[in-house]
Amino acid sequence: MSRDEQKRAHARVEMYKRIEAELEPFLNGIRTKEADWELFNGAYGDFKARFANVIRIKNLIEKEGSTVDFSKVERTGEINALFLFLGYAEGLGNCFADILSMLLVANGRDFHIESRSTPRIKHVVSMNDLEKERVPLRTKLNFLEDNGVTVLNSIIDTDLRNRIAHLNFRVEKDKVYVKGKPGWESIMNNIRILLAAFMRIDVLLAKARAKALNP
Repeated sequence: MSRDEQKRAHARVEMYKRIEAELEPFLNGIRTKEADWELFNGAYGDFKARFANVIRIKNLIEKEGSTVDFSKVERTGEINALFLFLGYAEGLGNCFADILSMLLVANGRDFHIESRSTPRIKHVVSMNDLEKERVPLRTKLNFLEDNGVTVLNSIIDTDLRNRIAHLNFRVEKDKVYVKGKPGWESIMNNIRILLAAFMRIDVLLAKARAKALNP
């Protein structure tokens, strides 16, 4: 294992520890059913349906890219990688921000949002509330961070996401530059971190739910 690989492996372990530490109080509420079990379980069913669809799309993308020689990736491939990151940040990011928000709500944390249909403040009680009111990813990330779950904010580079969405990057010859730096290595590293974190969270949620169902 190279030094870079060792550093990435160490960083991944540290990230897993942080995820587990931040989610543990809320996951324990699910395991013991001291939290609102029915609310969480309903949200979890919605989450798994959405997550399965995202994973199907992710696998199709990875299958298409499996024949790419990444040592020879040029401008078009780098631009595609930018939008792949954007898709993961939006698709998986919102999916996990939603279920973690509902995990906190089930544990008694109030999440108030503005209703689009009437000028009033609405209390979130389901995944449908988040979808129907089109709650921005940033709003959900802020809610999580305000309640001690900071890991999504740290792994979803919203500045990078916004730069890609607004085409705020530079293309020169065969290279793409984001924030004045070559974008390829940074993008791929961000994608690896995102996927590793999301898969870990998925496992922790599934284990907590299984424990609640079979104490």
